[in-house]
Formats: sequence, structure tokens, C-alpha cells
Amino acid sequence: MDHQRLKLDNIREKAGRTVLELTDGLGFDTQAAGWIYMDDSAEGEREWRLYLITPMIDEKGPVWIYERLLKVFRKVGLPEGITPLDIYIAGPKDGLFLALQKFLHPEGDGLLEVSDSSFEDHEFSFSVKYIAFYRIKTKPIKAKPALFAKKVEQLLAA
Repeated sequence: MDHQRLKLDNIREKAGRTVLELTDGLGFDTQAAGWIYMDDSAEGEREWRLYLITPMIDEKGPVWIYERLLKVFRKVGLPEGITPLDIYIAGPKDGLFLALQKFLHPEGDGLLEVSDSSFEDHEFSFSVKYIAFYRIKTKPIKAKPALFAKKVEQLLAA
């Protein structure tokens, strides 16, 4: 990668917002949402991922959630700049989410951007090339998988 500062492009930024709005409308219980640029130098992989953090992961697991989201994406489509493979779903116990809360102390909505940073203490150690989060709610929220499932079924039936 060249040494220019990494930045979230407008197409990807809009695509992430659109997915967040869609999932909000479905009662997805998104506790945090944002883009992370993954740079696994050992593997040579560089890619963007849209992280969606939801407490439903703990109750229903990723397969249950992805099955419903994929049906929704087939029905309504995804915006330019994102594919289903770009979306990573995790729970509030995810290490990256816990570290973001600990080191950045964010709360609420609004684009939070961090680039070329390292964070380290006795619990966490990680480096980021770039993150841009639309939302990070630090207070726990209650999952409502029945509401999510109902709204997905309603959308699919329309």
C-alpha cells in the first residue's frame, strides 16, 4: 500500500449508512456499526469490512442472523460499494468493540474516524489502519430477535 493517508470513500460511506438504516428499520438492535480497513500483512490481505455489532449474536448466533439478512438483501438489494461478504456481524463481547469502547470512549451516532493508531494495555493490543464508525453505543441494549424476525418476514412478504 502506498503511504497516502487511508480514507473512507464516499460510495462506501454511503453504502454503510444505507445498510445501517435498513437494519435499524428491521429492528436489528445495532449497538455499533462502522467500517474497518483490515490489513493482515502476514496474509497479504487488505480489505474493508462493515462491522455490525448486535446483542442478537449471543441469543441467536451468526447463522440465524445472516440467513435473514441475506434474504433481505436479495429482496431489496445492496447499495453500490458493498457486498454481503463485506459485512461482519459480531456481539458486544467482540474484542475490537470492547477495545474501541475502552480506548476511545465514544457514545452515540456520528462518524468517528481513527487512522494509523495503536492501542495497548494489559487486556488489549491492536493496531488499526483505518476505522470509521457511524454508531457506538457503550451502554448495553436488549436484543429483540422476535421483532427482527417479524419485520424481516413482513418485508419479504411485501
